[in-house]
Parts: sequence; structure tokens; C-alpha cells
Amino acid sequence: MLFEGLELVSALATLAACLVSVTLLLAVSQQLWQLRWAATRDKSCKLPIPKGSMGFPLIGETGHWLLQVRARSLCRSPGSASCERPGRPSQGPAKGRPELEGIRPRPAPSLALPAPPGFLLPACSVARALAPGASVERAGKRGSLTGQDSQTDLPPSQTTRQGCTESPRGSSCCAKSRGPQVLSCCRLLFSLKAPVALSVLGFNREAGAQKLSPESRNGVKVNLNCPFKTRDVSLTCSQLSQGSGFQSSRREKYGNVFKTHLLGRPLIRVTGAENVRKILMGEHHLVSTEWPRSTRMLLGPNTVANSIGDIHRNKRKIFSKIFSHEALESYLPKIQLVIQDTLRAWSSQPEAINVYQEAQKLTFHMAIRVLLGFSIPEEDLGHLFEVYQQFVENVFSLPVDLPFSGYRRGIQARQTLQKGLEKAIREKLQCTQGKDYSDALDILIESSKEHGKEMTMQELKDGTLELIFAAYATTASASTSLIMQLLKHPAVLEKLREELRTQGILHSGDCPCEGTLRLDTLSGLRYLDCVIKEVMRLFTPVSGGYRTVLQTFELDGFQIPKGWSVMYSIRDTHDTAPVFKDVNVFDPDRFSQARSEDKDGRFHYLPFGGGVRTCLGKHLAKLFLKVLAVELASTSRFELATRTFPRITLVPVLHPVDGLSVKFFGLDSNQNKILPETEAMLSATV
Repeated sequence: MLFEGLELVSALATLAACLVSVTLLLAVSQQLWQLRWAATRDKSCKLPIPKGSMGFPLIGETGHWLLQVRARSLCRSPGSASCERPGRPSQGPAKGRPELEGIRPRPAPSLALPAPPGFLLPACSVARALAPGASVERAGKRGSLTGQDSQTDLPPSQTTRQGCTESPRGSSCCAKSRGPQVLSCCRLLFSLKAPVALSVLGFNREAGAQKLSPESRNGVKVNLNCPFKTRDVSLTCSQLSQGSGFQSSRREKYGNVFKTHLLGRPLIRVTGAENVRKILMGEHHLVSTEWPRSTRMLLGPNTVANSIGDIHRNKRKIFSKIFSHEALESYLPKIQLVIQDTLRAWSSQPEAINVYQEAQKLTFHMAIRVLLGFSIPEEDLGHLFEVYQQFVENVFSLPVDLPFSGYRRGIQARQTLQKGLEKAIREKLQCTQGKDYSDALDILIESSKEHGKEMTMQELKDGTLELIFAAYATTASASTSLIMQLLKHPAVLEKLREELRTQGILHSGDCPCEGTLRLDTLSGLRYLDCVIKEVMRLFTPVSGGYRTVLQTFELDGFQIPKGWSVMYSIRDTHDTAPVFKDVNVFDPDRFSQARSEDKDGRFHYLPFGGGVRTCLGKHLAKLFLKVLAVELASTSRFELATRTFPRITLVPVLHPVDGLSVKFFGLDSNQNKILPETEAMLSATV
């Protein structure tokens, strides 16, 4: 007994010594960050650097991303004042519509980070290794603890924290919903050792001192403070629940331009049309596109995304012809046939389908068969898709080339893809007869010759891989959001069908030639254009873009020092744009000619970025979404297969956590509308 007592005392003393050491280390680290900020500022500039805080010590804002498990409610019906788009204070339930009940998100298999060039957050690059069980989602705004885009799905009387419910013994954090975070923290504790692990767990004076009123959680009274506090370091549950809300909470405190740290580097967060305009229009002289090292290596040196200066301008000229009006016109019939075949396959399935997974396959097949014109057997195409998914999952990974690391898996997937692409390119170059249209690869080769340059095989492989990469994840995300919104808003779908019927485009889909579309026909569908624009505004697939500062410049009254990183936020800019009325409401008519809310400011609406780095494939993406909407309205009836709509996660791009389970049915050619009883059922789920 004596020895057991001594062992216990010794263990407690060791633990106390560790805590004291960690506390001192973290206090020193905070001062070191402050010194680094001061040392890296431009002394010749009299303007102050932006205000801000470091986030978690040692790793800065990264910890908020990794530990965040937040839910994003989907909008109510158009015109509803209570449309609870995540990030806005709730206005109460919609009249006559039941509350949307919460579905606990299923743990995502990984937090890999595919994204189109220049957009996705490198902060998430280490998420796969550190928090594979957590699903990161948009969080609340305007003082809300949840940050940028999150609302609780549970009734207020049952809600304490996101994903937690009121227990008979009082408000307590639901252990089940915090499971992924606890597991992640345990992994960190053993892999990163005590100092770094405890810093990730949340020692942060700034976050600990920042208290939120009960009203900041939409009227839900929440006690979020944990008992362990010191003067310099605080461990609070609120930190662990902020996640990506770190940006929004700091924006509320410091303004549209504030400083933080990301992966050990100083970072300036930027929101607002005018601020974003200066960043985007300053490419090549004020700022330059920044990619993580792993992304640069895996995508390859010959891509548009990795090019800067004159090389970037020349490559854009070559690639721009791939998305010209003539090229899009030649792609259109093939895109329509691929979508028609896919919808028939979905309708023939006896069970509900996972829309997001199927949309990924659809966009991948479109890129391979239509955009690049490869004739790859179906079995080989399926294997290539699996390899490509492994590649995408590791594009944003820690650049550590060790066995079993994400970076090594990405390299292996890239090598396999390059072999398959080289084989397909050589076969395609040898067989040029019988083609009825020019695909992107043909145009790319011809365009490079016109500019006096013969592309090497390596450049062709890198170019085709980049085209697939850019067309894959974001288009699948937008396609899923489109289907979800048409499902949630039957009135919008019926109005779209009416426009198609008026223009003589509504068809049964029994004969592919019956629904042949043309670009000028699609351009004349005003309401369809409004629907696509609203989907891209409210559910922008990616959050923003990163730049490196080339020279010190002024932004919103602050100096942006040379060498710092800048992140401009697309979603936050959309959410805070004063030109949009009722920003939480899914309302396609805001883009109608009568209202034209997007015409009041060019950079208030930028789902495809802007400036010289604007998305090259934006017209192809919009064309794909329009054809998908036309075919959905013409040939399909679809129903939600779950009782409620799922929550939304942000990584790798915006998508439902369960992929959106939907049952598709073939639509009777004499019907061309959703049955009244189906519409009533759909309305009841909103």
C-alpha cells in the first residue's frame, strides 16, 4: 500500500511538472509569435499591420480547422425569412414548415483536399494524418461561436452545442459527437508529444478570453467554459468547437482584414469585395499564386496552376481555346448524352443512390470521354477512377516522402495515372479517323503549335491531368448542390420545367436526338441561368484562394508585408455582400433582369475567382450544370431517401456528409412534373 501511494504521488508530481512546463512553453511561444509578427513587418511603411491573434500556439489557425466538427443547415424555402443558412442568426422557424431535424454526420473516411487551382485551403493538408475521423463543416457567423456557416438542426430546447443534446442532468457535451475529436487529440498526444499536443488541444489566451453571450448561439443558452484556466493560457471547450468559425469570429472582432498564422507562416485573412478586388487584380505585381509544395510536386511543373508571369500568360492563351465558344458547342451533344445515360442508370437502380459519389463518377467520365476524347474500356476506366481518387486525396498532404505517408501514396498514384494517360494519349494520336468533333486534347496540341511550341509527352500528360483535376471535385460538388436544391424547392423545379416547356425544350428523354441542345438555346433560358447562379452563390464549392505577397502594399488601412501569405474568402464575401438581400434564402430570382442584385458590384459575386487567375473552365462548368438541370427536369423524378436532409461539410469541397441519398425514377413523358403527393412529401421534409 505504501509503494502504491508513493507511485500515485510520483505520477501526480510528474503530471504537475509537465503541465507547468507546457504552460511556460506555450506562454513563451505566444511571445515568439508576437516577435515574429513585429520582425516581419515592413519598417519603411508607417501603416500598422492588421490586428489579429495567433489561433492555437505553435500551429496557429490550423488547429481550428483540424478539430472542427460543425454542421451547416440548409436553406428553407424561397422567401422564407427564417431560411437558416449557416452563419446567420436564426430568425425562428418558417411559418407552416416543420423544423429540419438534425442528422448526426457520419465520420468521413479522410480529410483529403482536392481543389481547383488557387482555391482550397492548404490548412487542411494535414487533416488526413491528424484527424481522419472528423468532418469539417461550415460554421456560423456574426458573433456566433460556430463561425462562418453553421446552424444547429436540433430544436433550440434540445441544443447545447452543435451535435450535442440536452440531457436530464443538464447541458453536457455529447461524447458520441465529440468522439472523432477525442481520438484525434489522443493521436496528437502520442505522436506529437506533450507540448505540441496540448497546444493543439487548445491552450490559447486569445480564444479563452473571448467569451460569447448566450444570444450568440441563436438564443440557446450554453455554458462553454471549462474550469482549467490560467492568466496566460486557457483551455476552453469553445476553442475546440470553433473550428473554421475561427475566421468569422476573428472577423467580427478585428474586421475584414486580420492576421493569424497557418502552418507556421504569417497569414492575412481578407473578406469584402473591394479588398478581394485588390488581391485578384494585383496578380503578378502585388501578389503571386501560392501552392503547397506537395501540390506543386504532384500536379507537375508544366501546369497552368504552377506557372507565374509570362509563362502563366502564355499557357492560359494555349488552354483558353479549350473552352472557347466553338469548343463548347462541340462538347455539348456529348455532354448531354453522357448525362442522359447516367440519369437512366440512376433511375434503373432499385435502391437510392449516393448522389455525391455518383456525381464524382459522372464528372470524371465526362472529363475522360468528352473533354479529352479517350476511348478507355469501362473496366480500365473504373480502375483509373480509383487511382485518381487516391491521387486527389493526397494532393494536399504533408510533403514528407516516407513509406505509407500520404505524399508517397500521391506519388504512386500520379505515376500510375501518368502511365495510363500516356497510353491513352499515344493511342489517340495514332487513331484520328472517324472523329466527329475536336476534343480538348486536339485543341491543346493544335493551339500550342499555333503559338510556336510543340508540346512534349510530359507536358501533355501534365496538362491532361490538370484538366481532369480542375473539372472533377468542384463540378461534382456543384452538381450535388443543384440536385439538393431542386429537391428542397419543388416550386423552383416546376418553374424551371415551365420555362423549358415554353421554349419547346422539355422532352421525355426516350430518344437522345429529341432533346438535342445548342449553346444559343441554353443562353436564352433566363430562369435556368438564375438557378445555376444562385446555387453557385449559396453553395460555392471552394472557400477561397491563397496568394504570396511580392511587395508591401496597403489594404483597408493596413500594411500587408512582403513575404506574408494572403487568403481571400469567396464564401465570406458572398455571405457579407450588401448587394444581396436575404442572403440566406435560396432565391434564383435575385439574378433576374428585374432585380439583378449581382450587377451592383463586380467582386461581390465571384464563385470562379477573378482577375488573371479566374477559372479557365467556368463556362464549361456552367454548361454542364445547365444540361444536368435540363435533363433532370425533363426525364427524372427524384425523392429524398432519408427522413431529413443531411448536413454539409467543407472538405475536400462543399458536399453533404452522407453524399445525399436520393431515389430516382423515370419520368413519364406525358407527365413532365412531380406528382402532387410527392411534392407534398418533399415539402414536409424541409
